[in-house]
Amino acid sequence: MAVEDPGWANLFDLLAALDLRAVATAVDEEGPLPEALSEALRSGVGAVVVTTRAQNPTGAAVSASRAEHLRRLLQGHAGVLVIEDDHAAELVDVPPNCVGPVTGKWAFVRSASEPFGPDLRIALLVGDEATIARVVGRTRIGSGWVSTILQRLLLQLWKDPQVTVQIANAAKSYEDRRTELIHGLSSRGQPTQARPTSTSGCGFRTRHGR
Repeated sequence: MAVEDPGWANLFDLLAALDLRAVATAVDEEGPLPEALSEALRSGVGAVVVTTRAQNPTGAAVSASRAEHLRRLLQGHAGVLVIEDDHAAELVDVPPNCVGPVTGKWAFVRSASEPFGPDLRIALLVGDEATIARVVGRTRIGSGWVSTILQRLLLQLWKDPQVTVQIANAAKSYEDRRTELIHGLSSRGQPTQARPTSTSGCGFRTRHGR
């Protein structure tokens, strides 16, 4: 499986637990590097994970031009599963530039935990019929059931204009503090590799480490 490097530690742990091999795909502030993804595809990976926005730990967001480049690379690999993770959703101040659907197998996941609170434990998933069926089948044999009450609560939160304003204010606050941190590091001679208009829990990495 092609995964972003640097990337989310929990994903690496999950792949190890499933006995899957992680193929590192380098990223910059616009997302996975096309040459890195191309090399991973040539190696025969069966799946690709792309963080649409707020990549952890770099804060990268896939740009429109990068998404188009990645789509062209993936078009010749119909059997590759493309998973797009939009975990930060409304807390990011840039629009999502989706890579898929471009192969025969794909999934796009948007979490409600970041903007609305982890206690909801709700995410939206769209994808091809077979991939969705596999996810549904897996949740039926585990603790994947989500309260209908919580689902209806999330729907009301999405429809509430006051909540929308609150989430937008939170996104701006995150971005303002992140920008201040980047400037503070730069003023002390510590350059960062960061996209100014993306938001993430970490949101940056220094040139001297992750």
